[in-house]
Amino acid sequence: MKSLLSLSKPFALATTILSLVSCNSENSESEKPVELALVLSDSIQVDFLGEMRLQDYDPASDQYLLVSDQAQKYLEVDAQGKISQEVELSSDGLDAVSTVLGYSYVDGKVIVLSAEKGYLKFEAGKKVDEVLIPYPFSAFMFYPKLDFFEMRNKVMYPYLWPDSKVIDFESGDFYQSMYREPIMQVLDLASKDTLGTMYLPASSPLRDGKVHGFPIPIVSKKGDNWLLGMWLEPRFYVYAQEGDQFSYQKTVELEVPDWVGYKPVEPAAAATFFDEVRKIRAATFEDLLILDDYVLAIYRKGVAEQKLATIDQQSPEGRIEIERMNPYYVAVFDKDYKLLQADLALPPGVHGPTVVNKNGELVTSKNPSLSQVEDEGLILYKMKLVKKE
Repeated sequence: MKSLLSLSKPFALATTILSLVSCNSENSESEKPVELALVLSDSIQVDFLGEMRLQDYDPASDQYLLVSDQAQKYLEVDAQGKISQEVELSSDGLDAVSTVLGYSYVDGKVIVLSAEKGYLKFEAGKKVDEVLIPYPFSAFMFYPKLDFFEMRNKVMYPYLWPDSKVIDFESGDFYQSMYREPIMQVLDLASKDTLGTMYLPASSPLRDGKVHGFPIPIVSKKGDNWLLGMWLEPRFYVYAQEGDQFSYQKTVELEVPDWVGYKPVEPAAAATFFDEVRKIRAATFEDLLILDDYVLAIYRKGVAEQKLATIDQQSPEGRIEIERMNPYYVAVFDKDYKLLQADLALPPGVHGPTVVNKNGELVTSKNPSLSQVEDEGLILYKMKLVKKE
């Protein structure tokens, strides 16, 4: 395991506290605001040449899942950085996977969402099972963080669009239908019945009759609650599970300053939505993590149109500069979903996603394209969330 003294230069300068003063100013004078900090504590070096990013973590096996940008290759890495599996998914043969739309890690098995076959399970690099969706479907959304859960003889996963329903990316009605359909679905593996679904609440901005793009979910479980966020929205929804059903309880706002949000368009202008979004680098809500009694929201604030217009987005140098201008932050909520602090900065030059390991450390991967110092192999950075004295 690599010590802090051998971290790359930009991070060696930041091995003390990475924090901002709490942005929550609603405490009364008799209450002392909670002030938190992220502390770089250690790193893991993986002996692998090539660019991969941390995707998920499995606490049962204490292993990290890393994937390539092309999504056809993945590594399984232990806590010391030793590679236990190096797998390249084949686009030919009986177990061919030609288009990967997301990865997850469940009970030591790698979950792969295939556009053609649905949810596939791999163990030791071999396909061992698959979740058969009980209807013909079309999978057209990429899931940067695929949330797949096992619950005894049931599974919950992002809802896949039935072939029986129309797909028209230039139709406002198509998007309205997506926002009314389930976001997550529960499947009984024995009966193949869909037993429960998680819908956006009627109060969600995505249900306002306008076009908001694709509803890409971010999901976590906290005790008896399920938390649902949307990729482009600065908020999450809390649900209570009752049997196999999910009942909406409340909405929690991130309250992030300088959030560069997209502008929804009217249904008649649905075909222009993505053209408008490309004028900015929209802020993104990328993960919900549970750390002890805290809920952590991982996000990027985006890049405004005025700044983006000054950069050549088609050049490699321009794309790297945009990434540098759009770092990752953490907002921390208490067990009752009260915002304690926003804008805790992750180290500069890292990839998303971020995970929490079994030792209560946040772990993220270095983005070598953004680093000013070349390191051999892949590097995972560990951080602790601490209260400032």
